[in-house]
Order: sequence, then structure tokens, then C-alpha cells
Amino acid sequence: MNNKPVDLLVSNLPVQRKASAVTLHLKRLAANTGGKVVSINGTKAVIRFSDYDSAVKAKTRMHKEPVCKKKISVDFVKGAAKS
Repeated sequence: MNNKPVDLLVSNLPVQRKASAVTLHLKRLAANTGGKVVSINGTKAVIRFSDYDSAVKAKTRMHKEPVCKKKISVDFVKGAAKS
């Protein structure tokens, strides 16, 4: 089992909304899945999870969820370790 932190890349974030609204929504979504928002830049964000299994569950839950009425895309950051 791999207990290293794993990052997910969230893309397709809305840019026409206030950054604070997008940030708040994303932080709530991350907290609900056990992750922490590491960075937000334009239409993309990185959320860190404590381990691979948590990241897999979060990816399944979060993919295509609406953030400020725009469906997000969630995938592993390239080079993420797998168990």
C-alpha cells in the first residue's frame, strides 16, 4: 500500500465567476472528499489527498460535478504514484 500524498488536477473551472466564489466552492468540494486545495490558477486547480485510495474515491465523486454551474474534469497529476 502506498501512503504517499497524491494530487488530482481539476480543470474546466469557470473564469467568468469571481475567483473567491470558485475558490470557496472548490475548497468545500475538496474538504468533503478528504482533500486540500494546493493551488488554483485560472481554469485549473490541484487538490492533494493523503493517499492513492482517497484520491481514487475523490476522483470518482468529483468528476463532472458542477462548480459555479460548470462541470469540472478531474484526473491524476501526471507522475502520480499508484499503489
